[in-house]
Amino acid sequence: MRLRVSSQILSGEQIVMKSTLFRTGLVVFLIAVSAGFTAARAPGYELSLVVTIVTGERSRDSNSTTATLTLNSSKLTYQQSYHGAHSGGRTPVKKEYTLTPADLNELSKLIRGKNLLTTRRLASLSPDDGPGSYFSLLIRSRLNSKEHTITIDLPRNATRLKSDPLYRDAVAFVEYLYRVIERTDPDISMPELIH
Repeated sequence: MRLRVSSQILSGEQIVMKSTLFRTGLVVFLIAVSAGFTAARAPGYELSLVVTIVTGERSRDSNSTTATLTLNSSKLTYQQSYHGAHSGGRTPVKKEYTLTPADLNELSKLIRGKNLLTTRRLASLSPDDGPGSYFSLLIRSRLNSKEHTITIDLPRNATRLKSDPLYRDAVAFVEYLYRVIERTDPDISMPELIH
């Protein structure tokens, strides 16, 4: 009779041990799943941005072309539109591209390495400037919840500013985005900003 009671107690301990092991295993599993989600959203992949490039001419036949590149998650959207003289016969363009994890990683490295995680402006144009060709480059970025804006407004003949670090680094960054697009659409290329 004692042996039976002892056996039942031992069986109860086994149930408690199995229940504890199950709960421990469940906690370990949930921690692993949580870590997997955190790794999937690594800081280098929390990049979103909007790049707007306007090239235009102020004259009797004023006109401009606007290219907008928008990155959300791994989707890069390219849009091109036309304004002013002779724009009616030109069809707007809209295309979408998927970036690889390597592309996103490279963009994150570039935006850090080119010191573009800042808010800065390089401009020598005013609304009162007379006739001539101009360009505007705007990079709005958001990396790891911090927002930054680079603005460059210059005449297209501002050759002395080609060596300005902000201009040079911003252009190198945008050129990488266009290289991603050119893998699929070789006819789309970045406009020349300074002649």
